[in-house]
Formats: sequence, structure tokens, C-alpha cells
Amino acid sequence: MSLFIKENLLIYRKEYYQRNKTKFMEKYKENKQQILEKFKNKKYICPCGKKLGFYWRIKHYESKVHNNKMMLKMYLRRWKLT
Repeated sequence: MSLFIKENLLIYRKEYYQRNKTKFMEKYKENKQQILEKFKNKKYICPCGKKLGFYWRIKHYESKVHNNKMMLKMYLRRWKLT
């Protein structure tokens, strides 16, 4: 996709959102409870040992905490200390 098309598409999406902002807000208010339940109920336990929400796992995989814990686990496994 060319840069020109991407820029025009971005402009179109912004304008569309501004025109339909009230409709989006009404839809969100109607489904707010369902959206919150969807995010709260799903829990995920990462192999590094951290408990987090299911939808935050991708962001967590990129974090320093996750990478440090996984490196430590691999190091300990290599030396058979676990």
C-alpha cells in the first residue's frame, strides 16, 4: 500500500470517527458491562510466573520483567538447579 493511500485512509478514518462519535459512545455505554467482564474474567499465568489479564499478555511478553525471568529460568535449567 502506498504512502499516499495510507495517509488518505488515516484522514478518512479520523473524519468518520468525528462524524459518528456520538454513535460510538452510545454503543460503548450500552455494552460497557460486557466489555469490562470480558477483560476481568480471563486470567493468564505466564511461564515466567506472573499472573495477569489475558489481554495484557502480549504487552507483558515484551517487558523487561518477563525477559529477565525467562532468561534466569533458562540459565537455571541449563545448570539443572531447578
